[in-house]
Amino acid sequence: LPPPCEAMADEGWSCNQCTLINPVASMSCTACGWSRGGGRSTLHLDQATASAEQDCQTAVERIWNEASLKVLLTLVGNAADNPNDPKFRGPLRKSNARISAAIMGVAGAAEVLRLAGFEEDCDSFTLPAPDVARLGRVRALLRQQEAVVASSRSATEASGYSSASRKSKFDENILREIQAENHHRESLRGRAPPRQPPPQETAAKVKASGTLRMRLRLPLGGIAELEMHGETTVTAFCAHVTALTGVRRQYQKLRFGFPSKVLPGCGDGSGTDDSITLTDAGLHDGEVLVLEDLHDLFLGNLESGQFTMSELLERVPDAPDSDEQSTEVLFLKAISAF
Repeated sequence: LPPPCEAMADEGWSCNQCTLINPVASMSCTACGWSRGGGRSTLHLDQATASAEQDCQTAVERIWNEASLKVLLTLVGNAADNPNDPKFRGPLRKSNARISAAIMGVAGAAEVLRLAGFEEDCDSFTLPAPDVARLGRVRALLRQQEAVVASSRSATEASGYSSASRKSKFDENILREIQAENHHRESLRGRAPPRQPPPQETAAKVKASGTLRMRLRLPLGGIAELEMHGETTVTAFCAHVTALTGVRRQYQKLRFGFPSKVLPGCGDGSGTDDSITLTDAGLHDGEVLVLEDLHDLFLGNLESGQFTMSELLERVPDAPDSDEQSTEVLFLKAISAF
C-alpha cells in the first residue's frame, strides 16, 4: 500500500505537508512545493533545470512594464492553479489586443511564456502539458520582479514629488500674477477698487469721458499702464509708444484682442492713415496690447542662421525710403558689401 502522504485517488493525491489534494499528474504540491518523493522540491534539480531557471530569470528581469507583469502572472498563475482545465492552456491569440500589447509588445514577455512551457506558433501560444513545478518557479520570479518594479516606481514618484515641491514657489508666482491680472480686469469693470485711482475718479466717470485705460506688454518684459482718449489717432498713440519705449513707429507691431488682431498701421502692412482713432481701430477700455519690436525680431532671425536669404528679405521690416538708418537699408548695404 502507498504511504498515507501519497494516497492516490481518482481526484488526486494528498500532500503530507499541507493536506492539499493535488492533481495526479503533479509531482509536487502546488501550494507548498512538497515533493511526492517525501521532500521539498527545489529550483535547482539538475543542471538543465538550473540553466532554464537562469534563462527565465534573465528574461523576467528585462520586463519593467507593470501591465505586462500582471498579464504574465495571470496567465502563468491560472495554468499553475488549474493544470487540468484546458481553458487556461490556450490558445492565447497574438491578435488579441491584451496579448499584443502586454506580451508581443514588451521585450522578454514572450520568452517568459515559452520558458514556462507554452509553445509558440505564428498565431498563438499554447500550453500542451502543464508542469506545475515549472509554472510555480516562473510565477515566483514574476512576483519578485513585480515587487522590484513597484519599489522603483515608488522611489521615482517620491523623487518627482520632491521636484514638484521645489517648483512650488514658481507656481505660486504664476498664481499671484494671474490673480493680479484678474484684479486689474475687475477694477477696470468697476467691480473692485482700482489700485491707485485718482480720489474723485470712478469707472463710470472714466467710461463717460471716453478715456481708455490700457495695459501695454513690453518686448523685453514688463507692463506699462496707459490712459488715452478714444478719439486719439493711431498715429499719435504710436508716437506716445515710441516716447515711452524707444521703439520707432515703423518697427512697432501692436496686437490686441482674442483672436489676436494687429492695430492698423502698426506692423500690419496697411500703411499709415492719420484719420483712424483708437475707437475706430476696435480698442476698448481695459484692453491689453502686446508690443513687438520688428527690428529686434529680424535681428534674432538673422542671428539664428535658420533662414535663407530670400526668407530674410521677406521678413525685413519696411521703412521709408528716405530713412538711411532703417533696418532694411542697413541690411541691403551689408549684403552688397560681400
